[in-house]
Amino acid sequence: MDCTKCTLKGCRKSNPCFDRSDEYSEDYSLQDTQLYTKAASNLIDHGRAGTLTRLEEIVEYSKLRG
Repeated sequence: MDCTKCTLKGCRKSNPCFDRSDEYSEDYSLQDTQLYTKAASNLIDHGRAGTLTRLEEIVEYSKLRG
């Protein structure tokens, strides 16, 4: 799955991804999961994901998570 090419962006609204939603839809209701997906979607929304190395993505994600 390539989140940078996703057009639905369900993660922005704490909705599960469309392709495997039955596997983890219950997890989206957990507060911890929502915090993780919010930080990850923030990288995608601001055009950072896909332009950074994996290490840079981890650093940016860590900053967003505090």
